[in-house]
Amino acid sequence: MTSQLPQGVVPPPEGVTPNLVNPPNQLGKNIAIHTVFLALSTFAVAMRVYTRLYVSRVKLGVDDYLCILAYCAIAAWSGVMFMAFRWGVGRNLWDQPSEWIVPALKFEAIAGMMYLIAATLIKLSLLFLYHRLFSLQKRSKWLVVGSIVVVSLFSAGVLLGTIFQCVLVQKARDDSLPGYCSPPAIFLYLSGAWNAVVDIYVLILPLHLIRSLNLTPKRKLRLTAVFSLGAPYLCGQYCSTRIHDGNAK
Repeated sequence: MTSQLPQGVVPPPEGVTPNLVNPPNQLGKNIAIHTVFLALSTFAVAMRVYTRLYVSRVKLGVDDYLCILAYCAIAAWSGVMFMAFRWGVGRNLWDQPSEWIVPALKFEAIAGMMYLIAATLIKLSLLFLYHRLFSLQKRSKWLVVGSIVVVSLFSAGVLLGTIFQCVLVQKARDDSLPGYCSPPAIFLYLSGAWNAVVDIYVLILPLHLIRSLNLTPKRKLRLTAVFSLGAPYLCGQYCSTRIHDGNAK
């Protein structure tokens, strides 16, 4: 009796020998990205909480709690992504055992939802911070409140659309089940475009609000420099998106 050899998810290209034991993958890049940015996030959140409680001696605000929740969501996202790597995410499909595809897609789908939640919490934390800092100006207040409402509603819609993109939810990770799924590229491009536009908007919004403050040009310049520190977040998100795209190939 001959035993059936394990097969990859798809046949390999002509001239390529599949490697189901120790194939090339994106794990090393992801370990580096997650480790560096989680360490930086941990330090930044800890310093923020310490400064608010023990230096400024004030209670934590809504923006602080949202920041903490965003950090927890990011940590959870990293953990779920590493679970997905355990099931072959980041490999070529012909190097991934076919029986791994269902749990791999499950963890990758959960990671995608956690990423969307974390990104939304980060945006809301910044917007509530702007609301606290610029609440004395009526125009600025309504501009920020409107942004909070739009970000909350649209992000919730994208999240629900991602969860229920298949008539039978389980079909998203097991194509053998009955049902129908909307093209996943729709939600990927929609979510990507939405995050890019809102990230840029949230970054430049305080720069516009600072102009209306009754401050000297020198102090306005200092505040502008402080709020411009959000630019590395855009770079970090771009790196994360590139790594995620690499995992999907």
